[in-house]
Amino acid sequence: MTENYRVAFANLQLIVEHDAGEWRIRISDLSGRETLYTAAKPSLSDAKTAAVHFALSRLFGPEHNKDSGNMAASLAWNAVP
Repeated sequence: MTENYRVAFANLQLIVEHDAGEWRIRISDLSGRETLYTAAKPSLSDAKTAAVHFALSRLFGPEHNKDSGNMAASLAWNAVP
């Protein structure tokens, strides 16, 4: 079972990887050269939601009213080895 996921969203690369019992988030520019944000969450759903929330905050500001959880669930995350 693959436990790494990626998606390009809002001109960012969102990466969620399972490591040592937690889900690590890494967000970078599309080239992957500049890391903009890292965090760890207890579940895959929480990690994807947090990654999308960060991207939406960059687009619309920190007080945006977008539903990060629904948006994260609707994205076509690519499972990678």
